[in-house]
Amino acid sequence: MNPTELLDSSIESDEDKIRKSYDHEDLKTFLAKSSIKDYFQRALQISDCNQLLSYLQATLSRYVWADFDLEEMLDLYILAIMMVTYEQDNCMVIDKRFRLLDTVSNLGSILYPDQIEFIANGLYQKFVQGAGAKRLENFLNMKAAFPRLMLSSGSGSDVALALFLTILSRHTNVPARLQMTGNARNAFEMAKLVNWQQLANSDQYHDMFILMRSIFFVINMLINRYEFLESDLGAVMSTYFLTVCKVLCKETGIESDFAMTLERFIAFCVVRAARIHEP
Repeated sequence: MNPTELLDSSIESDEDKIRKSYDHEDLKTFLAKSSIKDYFQRALQISDCNQLLSYLQATLSRYVWADFDLEEMLDLYILAIMMVTYEQDNCMVIDKRFRLLDTVSNLGSILYPDQIEFIANGLYQKFVQGAGAKRLENFLNMKAAFPRLMLSSGSGSDVALALFLTILSRHTNVPARLQMTGNARNAFEMAKLVNWQQLANSDQYHDMFILMRSIFFVINMLINRYEFLESDLGAVMSTYFLTVCKVLCKETGIESDFAMTLERFIAFCVVRAARIHEP
C-alpha cells in the first residue's frame, strides 16, 4: 500500500501552500557547513535542478561502497531530502530526485540500530526541532521525501521509522524504541499520552499535525501493517482517533483553515489507515 494513496487531495493542496521550495542559496549554505562539502565542490556552481541532480548522482555513484562516517551519512540524507523539494515545481526530474534518495539509502553496509538512531536524531534537529510556522515548513519539506524513503530497500526505511518514533518520543518523553515488530502499537501507546485537547486549546495545530503525520506514516509502513492482522489494533486505533477528531471539532470550534486541514487529515487519513487490515 502506497501511503500517499490515502491522502485527501485537498490536504495535499493545503500542504503545498505552506511548503517552501529549497533554492540554490539554501543548498550552498547547507553544503558550506556540512561534512560532505569536499565531495560536491562543483555543486556550488550548478543551480539548474536537472544538472545538479545528475551531478550529485554521478558523484555518489563513485562512492557506493565508501566507508562514510555517521556525520557524513546524516548530511547525505539531509542533502537527498533537500533535493526532493529543490525547485519543486520542476516535475520533469521526479525520477532523479527519488533515485538520489535510493542511492543514499543504499550506501555502504546496513546501519546498526544505534547508527540509525543517530541519523534520526540529526534529521529531527534539522527538520523538526523548533517552533511555529517555520517548523511546519521544514517538516513538510522533509515529509515530501518520506513516502519514497519508506519504500527503500536499504537503510532508508529504518531511518524514516526511527525519525517518526523520535518525533513522538520527544513530545511524550517516552524513549523511542526501533523494533522488529510492535512499532505501530508503540506509536499508538505514545499517541495516547499526548494531551490533544491541551494542544488544541492553545492553538498548537502545527504540533498536532506533525504528530498525526508521524503516526500516519508509522501505521502505513508495510513492515508495521502485519501488526493489524492478528489483533484488534486497527479497530482500537480508529475508534480512538475518531474520538480525538470529534472532541476537537466540538470543544475547540475549529475555524482556521489549518485547523480544518488537521480535522480532515485525522478523519480521512489516520482513521481510515487504521481500519485497513491488509498489509
